[in-house]
Amino acid sequence: MKKEKEDKALRKAIQDLPEHIPSAGLWEDIASQLEEEAAEPGKGSVNWMRYAAALLLIAAGTAWYLLDSRNSGISFGEELSDLENETSIAQVVDSDFEVFLEEECSDIREVCEMPEFKTLITQLTELEAEVTNIAYMIETTGFDEFLYKAKTKADQETVRIKKELVKLLRG
Repeated sequence: MKKEKEDKALRKAIQDLPEHIPSAGLWEDIASQLEEEAAEPGKGSVNWMRYAAALLLIAAGTAWYLLDSRNSGISFGEELSDLENETSIAQVVDSDFEVFLEEECSDIREVCEMPEFKTLITQLTELEAEVTNIAYMIETTGFDEFLYKAKTKADQETVRIKKELVKLLRG
């Protein structure tokens, strides 16, 4: 009974709707607009080029991100490669750094007595202890992205300090 009342109300509402008759030239207007759009050269290619440019930017950004994340761990040898005397750098990279410092300081005592040199040695010792602690935490806790990032930053700072020490000694 309720459905029948609803159906009657719906039919009456539909009958009471006004009728709209399209103008006589409506379809011709639509057809001519479509023909004009099809005749305009390059309008379709502009959309295609926008999509291609967006795709290119996304691909370039992804490639840059992946390459940047792979190159975050720079080794001591790579950092030292831009110094002028590459043969002495090979000796530094190949030998233990502490042995290298002892040998150099026995020859060049005045540089090793400089306050800047002593400050760098202190910073290097502290950083090496920090790297050891972080490595121990990684070993005991397992993979942790933040620990790896902290270790990478500490390693990079260690390389920077070693580079400064070599510059002072070779300077």
